[in-house]
Amino acid sequence: LYVWGLAWEVLADWQKYWFLHGVGNSGRFCNFGLWSLSQHPNYFGNLCLWSGIFILNAAAIIARRPDESGRRGKVLGACRLALGCLCPLFLALLFYGQASGRISPARSLMLEKFGHDSTFRSYVQTVPLIVPRLRWQR
Repeated sequence: LYVWGLAWEVLADWQKYWFLHGVGNSGRFCNFGLWSLSQHPNYFGNLCLWSGIFILNAAAIIARRPDESGRRGKVLGACRLALGCLCPLFLALLFYGQASGRISPARSLMLEKFGHDSTFRSYVQTVPLIVPRLRWQR
């Protein structure tokens, strides 16, 4: 999950960079590649990356420390695991707040910039905000 998230985020950033610097793309919004699957694929990649880090460390998080024994050790391990789960959850809430415009004016700025474009309005209505909806073609 960590490697998948890192690759997804890097590819999304790379695609956006090349789109913004491409000939004829001035004043257009990016809706190709990973950006056709999610309005914020870099956020999705980042969530996968940090969730992967959490999973990779889960065994160490719940492991009993030398001074912990018996039931106390299990309870403390479970508490540490629960606290560790809050990190990816907080990140998801932060990204959702950013992407939805509840924390920053990013969404309204995009609507102001591209709202006149019917393709953009359709994109906002049909493409998931963060978690991509993969479409398999038959």
